[in-house]
Amino acid sequence: MSMKIFGYRVTWKRLVVAGAAAGVGALAFMEGVPKLLEARRMRTTRLRTPPTKEELARFQVPMTSRQQNIERMMNSNEIFDVLVIGAGATGVGVALDAATRGLSTCMVDKQ
Repeated sequence: MSMKIFGYRVTWKRLVVAGAAAGVGALAFMEGVPKLLEARRMRTTRLRTPPTKEELARFQVPMTSRQQNIERMMNSNEIFDVLVIGAGATGVGVALDAATRGLSTCMVDKQ
């Protein structure tokens, strides 16, 4: 039995074999790629050097309170490089990007 598609005669057997091969390939891709990426991530994690004492000391400092942050923003002696208005997904991303580039960043939100 055959079927006519776009002027060409294609047998059902060829269609089934091609569809099965595409399905198996897609399944292998969807199952294999995440495992390869996870293996690469784990390998880089194992090769990472442990943090230094200075790096650990950064995270042992207590966080500043909201009132201290407001006083810092109102202080006329300090000038911020970037002012981000809104702490939504985009605002947080912009503030993080600016801070990681070494800019003095201030973020304000209505709440």
